[in-house]
Amino acid sequence: MGALPQTRPLTGGTADAGTLGPDDFARIAGLVRDAAGLSLSPIKRPMVESRLRKQARALGLPDLRSFLARLDAGPDPEDLRIVVGALTTNITSFYREPHHFEVLRQTILPTLAAGRDRSAPVRFWSAGCSDGMEPYTLAAELDIAWSEAAATRARILATDIDAEMIAAARAGRYDAGRVKGMPPDRRAALLETEQADHVTVRSALRRRVIFNVHNLLEPWPMRHPFDVVFCRNVVIYFDDSLRLSLWPRFAAAIRPGGWLFLGHSERIVGPMLGCFRQAGTTLYQRTDTPAPGAAPNGGGGPDVPA
Repeated sequence: MGALPQTRPLTGGTADAGTLGPDDFARIAGLVRDAAGLSLSPIKRPMVESRLRKQARALGLPDLRSFLARLDAGPDPEDLRIVVGALTTNITSFYREPHHFEVLRQTILPTLAAGRDRSAPVRFWSAGCSDGMEPYTLAAELDIAWSEAAATRARILATDIDAEMIAAARAGRYDAGRVKGMPPDRRAALLETEQADHVTVRSALRRRVIFNVHNLLEPWPMRHPFDVVFCRNVVIYFDDSLRLSLWPRFAAAIRPGGWLFLGHSERIVGPMLGCFRQAGTTLYQRTDTPAPGAAPNGGGGPDVPA
């Protein structure tokens, strides 16, 4: 993530110690847009004030003005991470948008099992994985659909911009209410322990998923193309120009014939529809059309073995 832009100090437009002035909000909006692609409209100013005020208290600072002054004095990368994390919405669940997992179960996984060399890895990416429920759901579905030998060939990469979410995902421990109503066969495939107040994901699934902190605006350091990518309810927080810049990178990161799952209100539009065909509700299949522009990694970075 980048540094605060060197413009008017954040504290200069603060109406009082607990609020954001218009200039302050504009700079915060520019900061998170440059750092993480988040698009904040002025109507979100009360939400931004509330969340940053909470972060100021967590840091032991007396008020919002003190937090803004701290940002001006740095900027410390950790403070920047705190701002982005505070303004990122981490709403997820196991089997969220269940129709996607139905298509995965009935169509995609059988196709992958039948059409690939038995020794070749099958690669999945959960981009914007939040606290891990999506990739763990995927891992559980692989265990149900495939033999143990086939399931162990799967390489599941799960990434999120928020380091705290990634830490929670690696732990694989969730409030017991998060699995309420889940069918027994899915619970058995997913869970290792169930207590009155929490559940724990099976250790075999936790080992199968590689979790990494990753910002979609930065280089994508993956060595190999993916068979299936989940990037759901992520690009909705970006503006149009940023979304349009990401589609070619996704096209380059997915092998021809592979699949891209998007969130319920996200769509690929414009010229990039030549690289994808719509295969279902917010589901796209990669065509053989070459992806325009640069390689998905944007020009460098360490390899991620997924």
